[in-house]
Amino acid sequence: RAAVAMTLFVATAAHSADAQWPVVIPAPNGAVIRYLLPEDLAGDGKTEVKLEILDAEGKVLRTLSSQKEEPAAPSMWAQYFPELVRPRKLDAGKGMNQYVWDLRLADAFIVPDAVLWGQPSGPKVPPGTYQARLTLGDYSQTQSSAVLDDPRRPASPEAHAESHRWARAA
Repeated sequence: RAAVAMTLFVATAAHSADAQWPVVIPAPNGAVIRYLLPEDLAGDGKTEVKLEILDAEGKVLRTLSSQKEEPAAPSMWAQYFPELVRPRKLDAGKGMNQYVWDLRLADAFIVPDAVLWGQPSGPKVPPGTYQARLTLGDYSQTQSSAVLDDPRRPASPEAHAESHRWARAA
């Protein structure tokens, strides 16, 4: 039986007995979604592991699969820094797997040979409640988590909603 858990991580400081200064422990930027699979499904080609990111109303914002690559906008940096290019498919190995959701919607669709001014990555979601739904055959499990406002850049919920609406339209 599969299981899913979603945790939001932030960088923390830890003290070491050998160090005079706090050591910053880097954390992934976003929501770490861990899921446990009872068997190795990576190579069978028959059973799809699907992860959907939903908003509070249940609207699907992003869909990831173990069988199909999520479309990605082209990156001019990929040719210089290929190690930064992340796989756009879910892991489907036996045991614990992990996907880090960067709190963004899917990348924009870019026509071939387009001139880009800015980033084609999807906009970040505003603060609110989001869900991760893992589907494996007939089995489905949903886990909720909250995205909180950045206290260094406070804004009203209306301002966040307007900014997000504008970013989605662009």
